[in-house]
Amino acid sequence: MIKFVNYDNCLINVSSSILKHFKIDVKHKTLKEVDEALLNKKKIILMLIDGMGINIINKHLDEDAYIRKNIKKSIFSCYPPTTASATTALLSCKMPIESGWLGWHLYLDDIHPSIILFRDEEYYNNKKQDYLDVSKIIGYESIIDKINNNGYKTFEIFPSFRPDGYESASDELDELERIIDNVEEEYFVYCYLDTPDDLLHENGVESKLVNQRMKYINERIEKIGEMIDKDSCLIIVADHGFTDCEPIDFSLFKDLNKMLTKKFSCEGRCAIFHVKEEEKKNFEYLFDYYFEDKFILLSKEDILKNYIFGIPDINGELKIHDSIKYSLGDYVAIATNKYFLSYDFNTSIKAHHAGATLNEVLIPLIIINK
Repeated sequence: MIKFVNYDNCLINVSSSILKHFKIDVKHKTLKEVDEALLNKKKIILMLIDGMGINIINKHLDEDAYIRKNIKKSIFSCYPPTTASATTALLSCKMPIESGWLGWHLYLDDIHPSIILFRDEEYYNNKKQDYLDVSKIIGYESIIDKINNNGYKTFEIFPSFRPDGYESASDELDELERIIDNVEEEYFVYCYLDTPDDLLHENGVESKLVNQRMKYINERIEKIGEMIDKDSCLIIVADHGFTDCEPIDFSLFKDLNKMLTKKFSCEGRCAIFHVKEEEKKNFEYLFDYYFEDKFILLSKEDILKNYIFGIPDINGELKIHDSIKYSLGDYVAIATNKYFLSYDFNTSIKAHHAGATLNEVLIPLIIINK
């Protein structure tokens, strides 16, 4: 069996432990380390730091740094290890195959363009779209809403892309400190930081800017760790790590593109192809001819058979989201090397994720309590 992620030791298991703590039924296994940390705790803080994979922590923080000292173990993201899939996996407590969130942009039906799920924009021309209600097609009830609906106080801290979001990570962490200082009742907080992901894409894994940002985050997390009391537990995860990358201009491969019914979707390191029925065998042969040392090409059937996007729940059921029947296409090309596919060779991206390397799939489970 092909396996990129251990779905018994991943983000969905973290969510499951948190929901179980708040007396909410779960469909997936919990994590022992989180279960034990949450015992008798009344104030639970879950933080996701975008892009802060294990390799980024080890690259930019010393061994005695506060964050590194509080890593309980490495866990897996999900597949693909990318923000759209992984943050949704954490917040929905669902595998990507269950939620329908397979990546950054998807074809949700046979008619319309590939849509950037977070933005309601057409991916290939950056136009806003209003013909598909993405929230109705792949919407979900978040763990925040579930906890709130079960009678507990909840807080959400997001960047400014959300209504009432915060302009910087500093502002977000200030708000978290305010909650810790002033709220005495039982609560759950979800805090999402969109950095160092932003700097990593633009500057690469070795960047001094990334190093500075990681040291700043470490300082702020140490301060927050000192603030929390014995009734509190702070859990920190990431959505993915990073690897330095080089683009491959897929538009140059005219023979392959002629076999497609539309441009590829999902991610440059996890590319979904919709292929003309009569060209499938030719596509398999030609793609492997060009890219065998850079990508693994799997058919839709192989993806489902090997549980690449998620495994059955604790009852043995694999609930496949309705949108998958079209969004999954016919083939998925999974990056195993340093390359990503693009229709724009002049892209400024220097580091990326969504592939199958350990640098991309391994993330920290950080637990801070007293």
